[in-house]
Amino acid sequence: MYLEARSIDDCLELFDLLMVTELVAKAEREAKKEKVRQHPRLARASAKLAAAVEVLLEARTRGEAVGLDDLWELIEAVVPRTELQAAIASVAEMVPPEDPDNEGRCGRDWRAAS
Repeated sequence: MYLEARSIDDCLELFDLLMVTELVAKAEREAKKEKVRQHPRLARASAKLAAAVEVLLEARTRGEAVGLDDLWELIEAVVPRTELQAAIASVAEMVPPEDPDNEGRCGRDWRAAS
């Protein structure tokens, strides 16, 4: 009787372990697929933001006083404002917020896990 109960417990534990392992593996596969799917979107959004920042930096290095309206005109000649807003939203959605306790290394653990 004792051995029978013990073997049933062992079988149930093994079944539980197999089910949990299968569910976790499936969730990890789905998460990886989602990251791969979002990568091109993040690259496009980052490129648009980089182009806008490049305009800002070029205006600053020229040493000329550029008004805000003129600066926006220069930026919108490269990337329209609506596309910049969409790029910011995309990046904010996909990249974790900066952790102040992580010495400014935004999402370091997140990237290391991928």
